[in-house]
Parts: sequence; structure tokens; C-alpha cells
Amino acid sequence: MAILIFIALFYALGSVVFHTLRAFGRSHTGTAWWVVFWALLLAGIATGIWAGFYLEYQFSPTVKLIGFPLPVVGFRLESGHWVDYITEGRIRIFISTADAALITLCSVIPVSAAFYVSRYLHRRRLIVTA
Repeated sequence: MAILIFIALFYALGSVVFHTLRAFGRSHTGTAWWVVFWALLLAGIATGIWAGFYLEYQFSPTVKLIGFPLPVVGFRLESGHWVDYITEGRIRIFISTADAALITLCSVIPVSAAFYVSRYLHRRRLIVTA
């Protein structure tokens, strides 16, 4: 069930990014919008790689996880020693890459929201003054 939620979220965020890029092209937006979009996208890529491949956090006093939002490796404290539970190599790379992609897509949501709000307010102002 969790994988279906992840796929739906990935699809929804990808659609937002796709439609934002399409709206940028259609409305001939200024350079500032493009700069902010690409800056957030590059920051999202860096953050996504870090979170997907390197982020380690303590979920509970006896459980540590690596990878966010889907953990790739888990450690459990058993008899005073951390025992690792590692997924298979190909699956681990796939999950880490999916984590990085999801965080990258999330990073451009602020510029998308700001663009659509400004476009809405601009159109509303044109209707009121006309």
C-alpha cells in the first residue's frame, strides 16, 4: 500500500512540475521566475541526493534508519549492538534514487505556488479594471 501512495505522490508532484514548466513557456515569464525555479531545482537535487543516500536519523531509541522518506537501511539495537537490516543492492539504489527524485520534485512547489497565485491575482486585476 505504501508503494502505491509513493507512486501517486510522485505522479502528482511530477505533474505540478510539468505544468509549471509549460505555464512558464506559454506565458513568457520573466527571467526571475526561471532563475528561482532552476535554483530551487538544483537545491532540491542536492538535498534529495543527501537525504536519499546519506541521511541517518534515529527513529526510536532502538531503531536508526538511513534514507528519507523511504528508509533504505535500518539498524536495530539488540543486546547492546546495532544489527543492520539492509535491502538488496539494486533495490537499495532504486529506493535511494526515488527518494532523491521525490525530494527534488518537492523543492519546486514553492515557486509553482507563487507563480500560480501571482498569475491568478494578475488576471483578477485585469478583470476588475476592465
